[in-house]
Amino acid sequence: MALPEVLYTETYLAFAPAGASYQERIFPHPDGPHIHMLQSPEAARLAMANDILDVLAPAADDDLVLLSTGNTSQAFYPVFIERAQERGIDLTRFRYGHIDNYIYDPAMYPDGSDDEDYKKFLMEHFIKPAGISLENFYPIQGLTADPDKTAKEYDQWLDEQHIVVAIAGALGPEPVIHIAFMKPDMDLEVGVAAIDLSDEVVARNAARAAQDGYPPPPIRAITLGLKHFRHADKIYNLNCGREYVDRVRVALTGPIDSNVIGTYLRTQDLGEKVHLYLDALTAQPIIEYFGLSTFEPTAH
Repeated sequence: MALPEVLYTETYLAFAPAGASYQERIFPHPDGPHIHMLQSPEAARLAMANDILDVLAPAADDDLVLLSTGNTSQAFYPVFIERAQERGIDLTRFRYGHIDNYIYDPAMYPDGSDDEDYKKFLMEHFIKPAGISLENFYPIQGLTADPDKTAKEYDQWLDEQHIVVAIAGALGPEPVIHIAFMKPDMDLEVGVAAIDLSDEVVARNAARAAQDGYPPPPIRAITLGLKHFRHADKIYNLNCGREYVDRVRVALTGPIDSNVIGTYLRTQDLGEKVHLYLDALTAQPIIEYFGLSTFEPTAH
């Protein structure tokens, strides 16, 4: 099968300081996703921010944006907010939800959730800095005695929304390479579900907590399944740095496998609406597998 042509574009930022630019190469994956290859994490964040804002600029008031959390999102949101301000795009027009959260049983957390609560994360790193009204923020309430009911209610609420953008964060650790907190032994087509976290997520969280000196987060979570991602207009995923190289390689070049959630970004009703942003490191396995030409980093 002939491979689709790689598009080479150099984007000059009309609202950035004079001369600022980044080079972007877009590869249409045979299974549908648009692979954006950039020379650095900074350029990848900027490119994704611009592309999301291109979608939001003509979107209707009260359209829903689904947010992600974690280190990748923490680095992305300041760029996203700054670009929106520079381009004069009002982020306060939209509603915001998110794709997962830990479950905090009030019996075990009588003083409330800890700092790993993704509601708190998004308040600190996006909602407050962007000036979003609390009336437009619809978090998954992790502090709940009935997580199944909480998941069902959030699923029903999402059914009523127009999801214009879903920010899916970065691909999770191997071997599952999860999106949100999805895992192989759950119904992947569900809307929202309360689950036990996969073993690799629990192990990763425990290692991070031990390294940074804080208690590990809960081992249960509420997560979106694929249903609402399939209903979103566009899906955005950002993977930069050495730890993501193998995740990207498996997700984008391996067989579609129900045990490897990241491969589902290439399935019907998902693939063509998915945009993945890679830096030079994470783009390398895609360049090699598909026989693409490499590119030299440029100043931006």
